[in-house]
Amino acid sequence: MLNKRPVLILILFFLYALCAPALVCPSAQAQPGLGGSNLFTNSGLMDSGSSFNNNPYNALNQLAAPRIPIGKGKAAEEADADWQPAYLQPFPAPYLNIPQLHAPTREILSQSYFVAVNGLAIKTFAQLYKDNRLEHVSSFITADSIAHPLLAFQNSIRLAVIDQSITPLLKSLLVSMLASCRQDYVEAEDAEAKEEIKHNLAFLVVGIKILQPDYSIPDYPGVKQLAESELNSIKKKHPGYSVIFHRQANFALLEPVGWRKSTPAAQQFFTCCQWLSTMYLELSDTEGSNGNEFRRAFLLFQSLMKATIPSENKDNEENTGYAVWQKINEILSLLNLSQAGDDKDNVQRVLPSSFAGIFPTAKSVSRITIASLSDPLNRTRLFLTLKSNAPRKQLNTTSIFSLNKNKAGSERQLRFCLMNPIDQPSAEDCFQAPVFQKDAAAGFSLMPIGLVLAQSKGISWAKRILSDNAAKLNSQLTDSTSSNKIISSSFWDAFKTLSAGYMEPAPQVLQTKQWRTFCVERQIAAWVDKMLACGIGGAVAATEDNGQADGMRAQRHLSDATEACHYKNDSHDNASANADTIGSIIRKFGIPSWRTGTSFNYLEPAATVYGKMAESQTNFERTLSQSNLFPAQYIERSHDFTRLLKRLTAIANVELNNQAVNADDQSLLAGIDKVLQIIEPPLLGNLYIAFGGSNNDADLAASVILDDKGSSESEEKPAIPPKKVDNSSVIKLSDSTREARVVSPKGSESQGVRLAGVNMGLGYPTCLYVIVQFKRVYYLLRGAAYSYHEHCGSPINSKNWQRQLDMGFFMDPPFWCESFQRTVQ
Repeated sequence: MLNKRPVLILILFFLYALCAPALVCPSAQAQPGLGGSNLFTNSGLMDSGSSFNNNPYNALNQLAAPRIPIGKGKAAEEADADWQPAYLQPFPAPYLNIPQLHAPTREILSQSYFVAVNGLAIKTFAQLYKDNRLEHVSSFITADSIAHPLLAFQNSIRLAVIDQSITPLLKSLLVSMLASCRQDYVEAEDAEAKEEIKHNLAFLVVGIKILQPDYSIPDYPGVKQLAESELNSIKKKHPGYSVIFHRQANFALLEPVGWRKSTPAAQQFFTCCQWLSTMYLELSDTEGSNGNEFRRAFLLFQSLMKATIPSENKDNEENTGYAVWQKINEILSLLNLSQAGDDKDNVQRVLPSSFAGIFPTAKSVSRITIASLSDPLNRTRLFLTLKSNAPRKQLNTTSIFSLNKNKAGSERQLRFCLMNPIDQPSAEDCFQAPVFQKDAAAGFSLMPIGLVLAQSKGISWAKRILSDNAAKLNSQLTDSTSSNKIISSSFWDAFKTLSAGYMEPAPQVLQTKQWRTFCVERQIAAWVDKMLACGIGGAVAATEDNGQADGMRAQRHLSDATEACHYKNDSHDNASANADTIGSIIRKFGIPSWRTGTSFNYLEPAATVYGKMAESQTNFERTLSQSNLFPAQYIERSHDFTRLLKRLTAIANVELNNQAVNADDQSLLAGIDKVLQIIEPPLLGNLYIAFGGSNNDADLAASVILDDKGSSESEEKPAIPPKKVDNSSVIKLSDSTREARVVSPKGSESQGVRLAGVNMGLGYPTCLYVIVQFKRVYYLLRGAAYSYHEHCGSPINSKNWQRQLDMGFFMDPPFWCESFQRTVQ
């Protein structure tokens, strides 16, 4: 009997050859509004002559792609356990003969279908996309290019609210508290009480002087000397001795970072808030070397309750100091600047609200006189009364009135602070433990600080990367990552889905392990950007007039861009139709749309990220508007951002459905640079974060701030001898690297060298080359993404950071990104 199997195979092969030819004409594959062009050409035809040599990309969309299932794409966060990575066949190298890429970089592109190239050629996101539009290069629009201006815009809103609403309230509150405290000093007869009130006066004077540099310090007896000595220590930005609080303090922590020092007013406000929230009084009824700090804390609370602030409305009564204090904290919370989870395992912060539960008015707190507080028996009665009546919702199981704080190691140290702490990047839980660096020559890599941060925020792929590289890392680091508590926020709620991965029918390049790893790097960079970015179109609108002028200029730019969006080769009828469409798009979305040639452009289909960013901006505007706090000059810009994000969400959902984007949306993607050039501020910057927390004496010695010359400043001896500090860990500077490292105490050599801190920074946007498969056609796209860099050691100021980047230093990617990222000098 004749074997029919070979005949059947031949028939099937013949049918396949008819249905799926090796070369597919792009015009036949083109979808409405997409065109069939390739990266650097509007021609879709494969030319064997000079065209191929001049444009090595124009053969890509000639190459047929295998069929893929059609259906609704879903992000992997919906079913992360079901996510399976895509394994790609190497892309034919002849089609990747890109002059700008070296052979090793082209090999990465061939293997991974994308490569990120760090360099100096691209300065902004808008610049790259403008080059794409002018050179007819197909664009891959990343979520990074949209997130950066949004994060900067939100920080600009925060600055405006602080300048218009919080700073005047805080200044009035401190001045009124100072007057109340001054009255207590005059009435006090007990010498010890007068001394403690004098230090409270100095504390308030320093706060006012930081907030208002031209403030003239009153010549109260002994107060001016204390305040000036403390201000000198603050200016040095060094760990030192506080003459007001009689203890070592890390004054370097008072220095704001990122956008919080983008204007003089912002720097003054955040330095003042750090001063009011980090300086503390220990709550104990025992007399120590620092005096009775509980009595001093209660006297400071009394000055707050007795303070009165004139109302802005003359018809209303005066505001109490405590009401203003509550208003300030409420606004800071609305701005997402209040720090969550500040209490450490052995420390509990106590705020004035804890005392106000028992003494809610100035009349009730005035019954406790200074003379009664000087009597130990009366002070004990006050403790017992407060202990039996204090509301527990403000406190932990350990009462703030525990008499013996050293009785058990499990009891918390209770600290009274005047203000709630401001959210700081260094306060993240993952930065509180010491970090040790083992010798790289022995096979250990630098500590992946960014990965530890991402893992602490619940990014599952970051944990996967750490596990895969466990052999290269310190075992203490990998062990500690599993115990980090996860504290989410609106930012991480939006960006955590970026690295969740994609599933069918999304392009295969987005379904790979390398792409998910790249997304983790960008998530970390976005967090750094959130701490740094500020401004609108490269300039912060410092006043309402400036903001309105900026908005008018932006509207003129939008109008000019709209007039220039047509191509000469469009017919008259098409031009008229396009003009009507563009006008309707502007009215509907508040942003222009540009008609381009037939180039294909692709938006990164991070629909969940765009949607959550839109939701975040909407909620941010609504909560501030409900309290009449949202700056009027930013309302229209906020609406434009929201409409843009919602539109991008719709486009991404269309792409995830494996459907063609309509002509208007494709035009928007092609001209995205015209939107970005109006709203995109500068990108460069870095954060320095010290390891080990702020309350460890060894870490106080580790927090060395270097000047521009790279040497630490000498510190004058304090007027009052400081307490003894544990010097088992000291700073040593390497002459070759100028890295500040802490030498570990004896017996811990196996852990390695203890690092002082890390610079987490952003470089110029990385140039991204991506091969995207759509409708059985491959397209080579170019985009821009965050460029993230880590450098452990001593702090680097912003000017030096930019100088080092411009010279080609610190541009190398983290070691866990080297498989898909390269640096071009």
